[in-house]
Amino acid sequence: MTRRLNSMEDFRRDISFRALKGENGNISLLATLNDRFHDIEMTVVVDGENLTILSAMVDFRKSPTLDCPNVAPRLERLIGFPIGKGLNRKLQETLGGGDG
Repeated sequence: MTRRLNSMEDFRRDISFRALKGENGNISLLATLNDRFHDIEMTVVVDGENLTILSAMVDFRKSPTLDCPNVAPRLERLIGFPIGKGLNRKLQETLGGGDG
């Protein structure tokens, strides 16, 4: 008899990042996360001179609950924040916690 694996015993998560510099000097940061439960693509556009976030968008193509995409409107809180010291804390306060 073959034992059935639980969903975390054979788990794989692929995360990729790409940075593209536009002709206008802005930088587009593209990230994808794919696993058994998620298919997410995120795009963040930053000012190439001062690395300030100009826009942030996320597309939840697949997620384990219908609540996951509810985090998308919070990305607006990142607009105007510079990439640098304090960004991890800002991300945690914006996207983390029990609702993130």
